[in-house]
Amino acid sequence: GESRASRFDGRVRRLGLGQGSIVMGSGGSAYGGTEETTRLTGGASTGNDGGTTVVSTDKSGAHRDAHLDNCKFWLMCAVVMNHCFQDFFKVLDPDSGRGWCERDSYSTRAFGYRVDLLRLGRGFYLYLNLLGMPAFICVSGFCSKGWRRDVSLGDGVSLSKRYRGLVESLIVPWLIWQPFYVLYNYRTYPVQLWSPIGVTWYLTALFFWRSSISILAQIKTGILLPLLFLCAIAVGFTETPDTSNGLAFLDFQRGIAFLPVFYVGACAISGETYARMKSGGAVKRIGWVVTIGAVAVFTAMIDGAHTTDSSADGISEDEINNIHVYCFDEIQRYLWMQGPYVDEGEGGTPDTPSGAPLEHAMYRVIFFVFAFLCMGAFAAVVPIDQKWYTAYGSRTMYAYLLHLVVIRGVLLIQDIAVPENLQPPIWGRAIIGLVLLPLLGTVGLLSPTCKRLCHWVVEPKVLGKIGFWEKEAIL
Repeated sequence: GESRASRFDGRVRRLGLGQGSIVMGSGGSAYGGTEETTRLTGGASTGNDGGTTVVSTDKSGAHRDAHLDNCKFWLMCAVVMNHCFQDFFKVLDPDSGRGWCERDSYSTRAFGYRVDLLRLGRGFYLYLNLLGMPAFICVSGFCSKGWRRDVSLGDGVSLSKRYRGLVESLIVPWLIWQPFYVLYNYRTYPVQLWSPIGVTWYLTALFFWRSSISILAQIKTGILLPLLFLCAIAVGFTETPDTSNGLAFLDFQRGIAFLPVFYVGACAISGETYARMKSGGAVKRIGWVVTIGAVAVFTAMIDGAHTTDSSADGISEDEINNIHVYCFDEIQRYLWMQGPYVDEGEGGTPDTPSGAPLEHAMYRVIFFVFAFLCMGAFAAVVPIDQKWYTAYGSRTMYAYLLHLVVIRGVLLIQDIAVPENLQPPIWGRAIIGLVLLPLLGTVGLLSPTCKRLCHWVVEPKVLGKIGFWEKEAIL
């Protein structure tokens, strides 16, 4: 009869969990979480698909997929850059007099008012929204294949250990950072502990997504994924549970809306598919075309700044503002997927974009289609070999939890300490907010020095030290 080891290897291959699929080391899963490790024996490995996986070695001696760490580094850059753009627009729009769904002021044009760089910036920002979080969620799912393997094998002891790691790496940091953001934002608006703010929503969402694998991974992938996409679209028609201050309970909408993206990474992307995405050649060239094209499409969709500093040819300011193709502010809200489909009439509001619920649902379908297209293109263009930043991709939890503190702390100090008459002009704010702060929030916070100084608030891992767990794993 077939040996147990042979049966195990066969099931692993069917799940797409061979060496060619994922190579992770300590801290390997996106934004923390249980370690997902596949040991290799050399500097490169040929997976079941015949493709080569270039690996790096961390200080613990674990071999890691260099391409995956490169992806995580650039995706963390996308998340940080996204928030830097948000803060820049929050200052720019009031200063330039731009209102909801209005065009940018003529004064924002660059190079003697001849070039509308801000329009390109807004288009790039929308692309980052389409790519950043969906791709990181998909990577998190891809890094959770070990959970699915243990469910398939009925390995209760391993699953129990994974749950312990999940609590240590996600719930404990949430218990640190959620109260911090509650206190930080209390003077602006009282945020309750059960209403995630800033970055903390992802900690609870990832805990929910990974915990659900024990149940959902038992369903056939061909049935599971359509059901999850249906739920992601249907959830927009439901009432969102809110806390007393009006903020969403555990960011319910986003947690359900992004659930199928997580499971695409966990179930649908096999080692062979992953190898094809990073195979180079024509695939990489197509990836660049799609990436550049996505930015160009978003830039073309929205109106640029006014071409004159006053109403021209008898056209009123309101008429000029109303000739936009699509509203930048509404596109941004659709991409966030934070709330239910609400019809507030023509023009919408900053909290509820316009459009009937069925129209919103259609936009969500379009979002999924183009998000996965951009994800595949992104994976194709990221280098597969080891770079100077590859090791930084193993420390994304640090940049994720700390970057808002650093970025908004610097801007707060600037606003308080610098007199109004000495505040930098728009180009100076752009250099600070879109160049210096993104570098500090990525390269600075992903550095070994940051990990050495901040591990106690990012990866505390205290429960095991205080005897919180039973000595034997139980499930």
